[in-house]
Order: sequence, then structure tokens, then C-alpha cells
Amino acid sequence: MGDRAHFVIKWHGSWSLRYSPWAGYDLELELLPGPAAGLAHAERQRADTTFMNEILCTGAALVDVDEQRLLWFSPCRADPSYRWAALRVLATTWAGWRVEWAYDGLADLVRAVGEDPAGVAAPRSMPVPPGVRTPEELAARMPMLWLDPAVHPPGSPLPASLPTWPDTLRRAAPGEPVCLVTVARAGTVRGYPVSPPVDAVIGHGPASLDTYAAWEPVPAWPDAPTAGIHLDADTRTAGVWTTRDLAQVLPDAPRLWPGWRWEPWQDRHAEHLRRCAPAVTFPGPSLRTGLLTLAAAFHEHRHGGPATRGISALLGLTASVMLDERAVLRAIDDLRA
Repeated sequence: MGDRAHFVIKWHGSWSLRYSPWAGYDLELELLPGPAAGLAHAERQRADTTFMNEILCTGAALVDVDEQRLLWFSPCRADPSYRWAALRVLATTWAGWRVEWAYDGLADLVRAVGEDPAGVAAPRSMPVPPGVRTPEELAARMPMLWLDPAVHPPGSPLPASLPTWPDTLRRAAPGEPVCLVTVARAGTVRGYPVSPPVDAVIGHGPASLDTYAAWEPVPAWPDAPTAGIHLDADTRTAGVWTTRDLAQVLPDAPRLWPGWRWEPWQDRHAEHLRRCAPAVTFPGPSLRTGLLTLAAAFHEHRHGGPATRGISALLGLTASVMLDERAVLRAIDDLRA
């Protein structure tokens, strides 16, 4: 899928779009030194005229100079502690700016410039290619696509279209990124570790309750989840929080979960704990751990190997790189103190 990124620059009442095929994964590390460095990095990317589909976009940032607003998202290494540290450091190095996470991913940036987010929405289903009738024929045509044999047994006829998220929910293992789902029913709360992404978890609808009922529940999870969902089966209400993005799934919730009411909790894992503890517990992110990881990642990103240092020297960037690095590492040290 690549490492694609969009940068949107808003200045003097107008905006421009930039594209990078490689900058999405470590996007936050380019933003850490502050507005001047972040804007310069965005301006160096290739000019573009059309937003890519959100499913292709690894990370993105809006640098709104007019409103002094930074709106962004990236994978943040699927590490909630790392993400929290990045947000705290950005609040320091972008002092005077509103630093905001794009909880709906690329769609939030598209809305911010007055465009229709439906234009970047990921498809919820894909048509089966013409002439393909069975799972075996699909595997031969599209070997990278996996179908659950329990849902589509060998030789069975395929429907005209297939969902883009997995056919079945997968239980996450310790050490993996996890969307922790808790289910409240008749005064009892049970927890289930589910493999993200969270939009796919939501996409399975109320039938997922039957899936969870067949799993062994967990009273606690050892690591900070990347996302969480609380389902109250008695009141048919649900809440969701995430440290990634929701990929515009909540507008689909009335169709996916008929009769249910969904609340977005942004990244407020404490709200989830309030609903499910003490029956189910989990730790929140650790700022100190995140700062240590972020400092190491930033230092490696700025220095890289000999080739990176040589290019920096050739372009006359070494002094500014070192100055930026000191400012960021000082901000990290101040937060750790």
C-alpha cells in the first residue's frame, strides 16, 4: 500500500495540496521541530490537485497558517504512548498554534478546506471480477486477497461483491495492537481483544455480539489498547475511542447498527474505563515511555546513516538540522522532568 501522505497548506485565504509517496509513516517526526520546519517540509512535496482515497493515505497534515492550526494524523507506530508523546511535544514546539488530531483521518482535512469528504471515502465493498465464481478462482486472480474458508468454503459460489474489511473478526493476541471491545448486558461487563482497525470492528454490526459471546472473555488487558469500543446491549448505546482514525465509519453506524446510538470519545480511554471497570481493566498510555521512544525515533530520523548525513551536508542543512534537533530533544527532556 506504500507510505503515501498528503500535506495541505492554507495561507492568505487559499489552500494548496501536496503529495508524497514516502512521508506518511514518520510524518510526525518532520513536524516536531515547529511551524517553520513543518511548513518547509510540506512545501517541498509534489504539488497535487486531487486528494487520494483515504484507504491509500498513510498520514496527512494540514498546516493552516491563517488560523495557526495544525491538524494531522499518522500511524504513530501503532503505539498509544508514542502518539501521546508526539502530541505533547508538538504542543510545545508549535506554541501558539492549535495542534489537533484528525480522528476521521483524511476526511477531517478535506472538511477543513471546504471539500466533500465523501470524495475520499474508502469503498465498503469491492465487486468480484467478472467470470470469477469460487474462492479458488478468486485466489488465482487476486492472490493477496484472503477469504475466510468458514465463510466462503472451497467451491462455494461467491456473491457479486465482497466487503473490503475482513469477513470475520479476529481475536488479538498479547503484544499485538488491540481494539478492546467491552459488552455490557444484564449488569455484567465482559471484555474481548479484537484485531483492529476499529472501523472494521464496527463494520461487523450487531452480529459481532454473537461472535464475542463464543470467545473466552478477558478481565484485563496487559497493554494500552490502540482503540476501544463499549457496547451496552441493554440500552443499545455504544461508544468508541481511538488513537488512529475512524475512516468515516460513524456516519455509516445507523445502517450498520440499526437502532443503536453511537458516541465518539476521540481518544478518551478514561471514558471507556468509567463504563467497564472494575469488571474489565486496561492500562492507559505512558507518557514517559512514549517520550523515550519518540526521542530515539527522532534522533535516528534526523541523522540516519552516512548517506543521509552526506546529503544534509551537501545541501547545507546540517546546522539547521542540529538546531531543530536540540529544540525538540529539549522539549522532550522538559516533559520528562
